[in-house]
Amino acid sequence: MPAVMEAIDHMTTSEKIETIDYLLSSISKAGEDLSDEWRNEVARRHEEVVSGDIELVSFDESLRKAFARVASVHVSGGVGS
Repeated sequence: MPAVMEAIDHMTTSEKIETIDYLLSSISKAGEDLSDEWRNEVARRHEEVVSGDIELVSFDESLRKAFARVASVHVSGGVGS
């Protein structure tokens, strides 16, 4: 799996979207039918990416923000205090 993730890191946005489409098709063929609501949500988000309505964030930036949020909660004594 790490080799697949590394390959994805080097893909263009267009290649990543094509990969998502392929994976969705593969899941459907495997008999794991997805709900219409889920498909509609994925299609809506895909359109937002294609149209440029949302700003894409790299995995590294997303991870950095997540760690910052966790650290903030920990320092402030938020969750579980």
